Amino acid sequence: MKIRRLIDLGITSIVILSLISVIKYVSFLYFLPLISAILFNLFSTKTLNRHILTAVAILLTIFIALNTTLNTLVNNLMNVIVIFISIKLLEEKRYRDYMQIITLSIFLITSSALLSINMIFLFYIITSIFLVNFLIILLTIYDNAPECNLKREELKEIFRKTAIIPLVSIPFAILLFFIIPRTSTPLFDFLGREDVAKTGFTSKIGLGEVSTIQETETIAFRAIMKEVDPSKLYWRGVVFDIYRDGSWQSSNKTSRINFNIKGGESISYEIYFEPTYDKYLITLDKPVDLQFQGTMIKTENLEFLTTNVVSRKIYYKGRSILTESFLDIDSDITHSEDKKGITEPIFALAKSLKKENEFDTINNILKYLKENYRYSLTDLPTGKSPIEEFLFRHKKGNCEYFASAMALLLRGNDIPARLVGGFIGGYYNKNAGYYAVSNKNAHVWVEALVNNRWIRIDPTPADLSNFTQRNLLSLKMKYKIYLDYISFYWTKFIINYDLQTQMELAVKFTTNLKTVKVKPDKITIYTLITITSLFLTSFFFVKYRRKTPSYFIDKFYKILSEKGVKTDPTIPIMKNIDKIDDERLKEESKKFAEEFNKMLFKNGKIEKNTLQLILKNIKRL
Repeated sequence: MKIRRLIDLGITSIVILSLISVIKYVSFLYFLPLISAILFNLFSTKTLNRHILTAVAILLTIFIALNTTLNTLVNNLMNVIVIFISIKLLEEKRYRDYMQIITLSIFLITSSALLSINMIFLFYIITSIFLVNFLIILLTIYDNAPECNLKREELKEIFRKTAIIPLVSIPFAILLFFIIPRTSTPLFDFLGREDVAKTGFTSKIGLGEVSTIQETETIAFRAIMKEVDPSKLYWRGVVFDIYRDGSWQSSNKTSRINFNIKGGESISYEIYFEPTYDKYLITLDKPVDLQFQGTMIKTENLEFLTTNVVSRKIYYKGRSILTESFLDIDSDITHSEDKKGITEPIFALAKSLKKENEFDTINNILKYLKENYRYSLTDLPTGKSPIEEFLFRHKKGNCEYFASAMALLLRGNDIPARLVGGFIGGYYNKNAGYYAVSNKNAHVWVEALVNNRWIRIDPTPADLSNFTQRNLLSLKMKYKIYLDYISFYWTKFIINYDLQTQMELAVKFTTNLKTVKVKPDKITIYTLITITSLFLTSFFFVKYRRKTPSYFIDKFYKILSEKGVKTDPTIPIMKNIDKIDDERLKEESKKFAEEFNKMLFKNGKIEKNTLQLILKNIKRL
C-alpha cells in the first residue's frame, strides 16, 4: 500500500478519535464541517486554496472569541481547534501539515479533561499514544521516500517496533503521575464543567422536581463505610423550613448551633461526591462532624455548605450518629411564621386529625396519609395550590407531596415541622466496602419538633427495598455494579489524587522504609540484584537503541554538524545533504541516505554493519 494512503488513514483515525472524545461538547455547526473535511481528505485528490482557508479560519475564530464567556471558554476552544483541523484537512498537506493535524488532535483530546475526566479518557490517551508513534514513523519514511509502497509484513514490523516506545514510556508516565508535586487546589477549577442532572439540592424547591431525578440512575455519591441497617440509610442534604406558594426554601440560619445528638451508633465514613453545581454537601443523618478541604459553613439545621458550588468531584470525611431524633436546646420557632402558606381547607383537615397529645397527632396524620394516598411518579398535581390538589383531588404523588402535606398538617396543629431533602438507601458493594447512591434515590422526609427534639418522620409509602440492594439481582444490575466498582477506584486513585494524598503516601513510604529491617548478609544480595538489574536494563536499552533507524540518522546528523554542516531533522534527509559543499562528503552522504532508505523497508530490518561502515567513512573525511 502507498505510504501516502496509509498516512491519510492514520490521520483520519486520530482525528476521529479526538472528535469522539469531545463530541458532546463541540457545537453541531462545527462538527459537520469536520466530518465533511475528513471525507474530502479520504476520497478526493483535490485541495482548496490555503489563503482562502486561512482567512475563513481567522474570521470564524474572531466570531467565536467575541461570543466567549468564562463558562463557555473550554467549549469554544474546542470549537476553534475543530475548525483548525478541518482547514488543515482541506488544504495541501506536507510533512509539517500532517504534524500540525496530529498536534491539534492531541490538544482536542486533552482539552476534554478540562471538563470531565471519565475512565474513557484513559482509552483515548493510550490509543492516541500508539497512533501518534506509528504516524510519526510513517511520516519519517514518507519524508525520505514519498512514493514508496509498504507490504503487509513491513507494516507489521514497523507497528511492532513503534509499539515498544509507548509500552516503555507508559510505566514511566504512571510513575511521574504519582511523584510530580500537586497543587493544593485544581489549576483550572474556574472552568465550566460538564452539565449534570439536578440532584434536588437547591435553596428553593418546587413540588415535583424530585420525581424527575428519581427517574435517573446516575451516581450521586459513594460512601466508604461499614454496612448498616437499610432502614437507617437517610442521607441529609438541605433543610426546607420556609413554605410559600407551593415551594419550599431553606433559611440557612447560622446564628447559633447548640445540639445534643445522643443515643445512636457512631458511624465514620468517606464521601466521594459527584458534581451538583450547588453548595450543599451530603452527610449521613445525623451529622456531628465533617472534614472538608476547603471553606465550609455549618447551619443550625445540620446542613453543611461550601462557599462555592460543587463543580467537580470532591472528597470529604464525616461522622454521624444513627438516631431518629436530636435535642435542639435553643429552638426559637414561632407558630405565626410556621403557619404561613397553609390554606383554609388544609387547616381544617389538620384540625380534624388532631389528637390529645403531639405524638398521637403525628401518628394519626401519618396513618391518614398512608391509608388514603398512593405513591406515584407520574401525573403529579399542579396548579396554584399543589398540596390542596394532592390532598383533596389527585390523592397521589411522590415523596415531596407526602412530606409537604405531612409538614403542613403538623404545622396546622401547632407542631413545628420542616422538610429535609437528601437521599435514602443505596446499594452496598461488599468487595469495595462502599455504598453507591444514585440520583434515583433522591428523597424528602419530615422533621417535627416535639419536646425540643427534632424527630424524623417519613410519610412516603414507597417500599425501602426500591432504594437498597435487595433489587440488584438482575444480570444488568450486577454489570452496573461492576462498572461502578471500576469507576469508583478511578475516581479514588486518579481524579481525587491531590497534594494531601501525595503527602500521605510519601509519609507512609518513608515510615515503612525506616521500619524495614534487613539482615547484614542480605544487604549485599539486594545491592547486587539492584546493580545487576540496572546494568541489564541499560545494556539491552543501548543494544536495542543501536539497531533503530533513529540511532543511525541521529549519528549521521551529529557527524555532519561536527563538520560544520547545519542540519534540520524536520526536513527530508536529501535536503540536508544538498547543503553540503564538499563533493566527497556529499557523495558519501548520498550513499548513506540511499542505503538507509533501502534497508529501512527491508522487512523493517537495518544492516548495522553496512551503515556503521558508511558513517565511519564520512567521519574520516
